[in-house]
Amino acid sequence: MKILIPLLFIVFSKVSAECTSKDLTSPAYLKSVGKEKIINHFSTPRDQDGVGWCGAYASSDSLSFAVGEPVSAIDTSINFFANSKYYQSDKLNQLESVFLDSAPQLAMSDGYCPESVIPSNKTLTTNLTNNNIRFLLSSFQAIYDSYVAKGRPNNFCVSCTPVYVNNIKKILPSVTEKIIKEVLKKDQTESLAAFKGLLDNLCEGKRIKVEKTVESYTHWNLGTKTFANLIDEALDNDSMPSIGMNSSHFIDPSITTGGNFSHAMVVVAKRMNKNNKCEYLLRNSYGKGCIFYNKEIAKKCDSSKGSIWMDEDQIKASTDELMVIKNKAIQPSANNSSVLVQEIRNERPIQESNIEEIVTKVEEASPSTDSSISKSIRSLWKSFSSAFKYKESE
Repeated sequence: MKILIPLLFIVFSKVSAECTSKDLTSPAYLKSVGKEKIINHFSTPRDQDGVGWCGAYASSDSLSFAVGEPVSAIDTSINFFANSKYYQSDKLNQLESVFLDSAPQLAMSDGYCPESVIPSNKTLTTNLTNNNIRFLLSSFQAIYDSYVAKGRPNNFCVSCTPVYVNNIKKILPSVTEKIIKEVLKKDQTESLAAFKGLLDNLCEGKRIKVEKTVESYTHWNLGTKTFANLIDEALDNDSMPSIGMNSSHFIDPSITTGGNFSHAMVVVAKRMNKNNKCEYLLRNSYGKGCIFYNKEIAKKCDSSKGSIWMDEDQIKASTDELMVIKNKAIQPSANNSSVLVQEIRNERPIQESNIEEIVTKVEEASPSTDSSISKSIRSLWKSFSSAFKYKESE
């Protein structure tokens, strides 16, 4: 009987099993899986400012969690655009929409640059924002014009120019005269290639290759599974999924212009709400506060974290893409209950026709289980089904 009670609890508490509370950003949890390096990163709200690269901010957070180190979203973005066949322009201010699937794959194959080397957040001391990226390009152009006017001399003094001292060094303190000279020699100015050259120089010797234990996959056409199923599956298996959705489901149209666009966020936690629905915490990249959200979403906004809660129904209605970076190194070992819970999660709702399969899997997972217990489960299931007039879903 001691074994029967927990087994029945798992079988008949389908929703509870699916919505076991989990927070991948909890300091206690991150310490337990050896990811102390990202505790501060996930305690600090992301702020993309005016740059439209939410796909890179979300997927970089997914990758940060997988590798256990903050990954630069700016570097991920530039690497994506420089390698993308979809963008013909080399002007950074004309580049928008970083693909959730392609960006992290490039970062993993080429090696990622840590956030500590190329910061991405808009803060008082780090200002690599949309406007400042454009400002940097015009500053490069001014230095290049001076370089050309002087006949491209080998002894050209970059640090002597006011543009370098007043503009570039204030925005990117790590940029040296040597780095800019190397970019100038490649004869690339006010272009994506020049900026990528700058970032590559900044990250030279610091770019990190991703271990083969890390892999990514993206879902578009779901078949019989829902996005909520897949989010549960990722979180329960210690992966942090990124999702894409239409902004009209959470944006306040009176505050933002063009409130109908694709937007990406990363799912970091789940819990059961007071209405007995599973809800998910979405880490956004709009900084602190809740002013951008419509009234319904703003009620469940965590202003200090720059995150919002959306329940399962809202996730289903708004999500159209999901990307998971899976780290095999921290997959939990299987046990009897997790095998059964996985069956419950993948088959929603449980039907009378598959209860036999579920019980069989329990027996296979635990050969020592008394056969009388299995018989009792089958018998009780039939009794409950009959009592509540259970019908198989069509």
